[in-house]
Amino acid sequence: GYKKQLAELDNLIKAVFYEMFGDIRLNKKKWARTKIGEVCHDNIKKLSGNEKIEISYVDISAISNTEKEIISVKNINSKDAPSRAKQILELNDILVSTVRPNLNAVAINNINTGKKVIGSTGFCVLRCKSTINYRYLFEIVKSDYFIDKLVSLARGASYPAVTDYDVKNIDIPIPPLDLQNKFAEIVTKIEEEKALVKQAITESEHLFNS
Repeated sequence: GYKKQLAELDNLIKAVFYEMFGDIRLNKKKWARTKIGEVCHDNIKKLSGNEKIEISYVDISAISNTEKEIISVKNINSKDAPSRAKQILELNDILVSTVRPNLNAVAINNINTGKKVIGSTGFCVLRCKSTINYRYLFEIVKSDYFIDKLVSLARGASYPAVTDYDVKNIDIPIPPLDLQNKFAEIVTKIEEEKALVKQAITESEHLFNS
């Protein structure tokens, strides 16, 4: 049913990526490689401790590591927020959980509540420069290549974690921007399809429950 459709659309994104860029480990197309940190801004502003404003708070539990998206957000006053609520997020920032990297809790910030969106310090925030399309980078962040790299760097037995430095130190191929942008256009269309399927799931659940 619908769930199968969603899985097929996700697989389609993977297939399009592979078709356009090949295996990023092998980089057979011989694109220049660079570290993730080189194509992302590193000046993520922090919330100052004395502000008392309404915020939308995104922590690790807000992310579904199966759907790779933010599924819940806490709307709270910053004075009631946990001490980890620090990073001021912008639209399309990529969030990478630095705890238990094998779970790959990653998402694109698409929260638009009109409030300041604040991310936990448990995320490495990747804010793309103009040399890379965030949808291309996000596909890499979801890949086995990326997960394997982080897992091999994780420290701590019961609570394995990596640092922002580890994430930003991973090297990736940088294809021409127009090719990345073309990929992003295709992904946007597939994401629109996924949204329709999810809407249908929600509607059928409402019908079933009523």
